[in-house]
Amino acid sequence: MADNDGTEHADPEEMPDTEELEEPSVAKEAGEEPKAPQPQGEEPSHHAVGIGVIDSDPDDTEE
Repeated sequence: MADNDGTEHADPEEMPDTEELEEPSVAKEAGEEPKAPQPQGEEPSHHAVGIGVIDSDPDDTEE
């Protein structure tokens, strides 16, 4: 069986140059990644039960 590096069918025009492969793949520095907003500390207004969601406020009128 011949050695196969997976490029036998690749078009040489579509393959990136070695210089392009050496460049980092991210546009921002490591310390510049976006941060998630901090939670406000409030309790959630609902909670999951099984695969559904129910209101956590028991003051709703039940009939």
